[in-house]
Amino acid sequence: MMKSAGKTLILFTAKEDMEYVYKKLSNMHLSYKILMQSKTSSQAYQLEKFKTDTNSVILGTGTYWEGINVEGESLSQVIVYKLPFPVPEPIIDYKMSLAENPIDEVAVPEMVIQLKQGVGRLIRSASDKGIVSILDPRVSLRKAKYADVALDALSVKNRADNIEELHTFWDRIINEGSQR
Repeated sequence: MMKSAGKTLILFTAKEDMEYVYKKLSNMHLSYKILMQSKTSSQAYQLEKFKTDTNSVILGTGTYWEGINVEGESLSQVIVYKLPFPVPEPIIDYKMSLAENPIDEVAVPEMVIQLKQGVGRLIRSASDKGIVSILDPRVSLRKAKYADVALDALSVKNRADNIEELHTFWDRIINEGSQR
């Protein structure tokens, strides 16, 4: 987020996590605006502020994982705070009750669909480029057997496991864009 000077969508699965991160980022006195999905303003209003201020950061849950379209420079990075496993609700509960292995047969495939939706917010036109970061330690540290399933489901060309690699990649894609 610092390297990209904002231009970031951070996706959360829980409002409590989103509010915690918003508070932390707001207290850092960053040089760019931090926006958050809000009960008091519409999604369209917040997204318009995000698109207009190309160096801002926006935090969201729920509908921010799908159905939003931010083309161009305003969105250069999507950060997934935690993998979007489905929450208990009647349809998911029913599917899981029928499965022999509910995690592998229902929860992981549902998570992968939602993850692909969220990551899909990044590339909205042929000229868009950027970075996807998954902060969930179950993936980044390959702690869960479904970590590779989640990563393999994404159409990602390059993977980095440390911040130096990420900085090098960011510099490369920015330099490619400036040479055109």
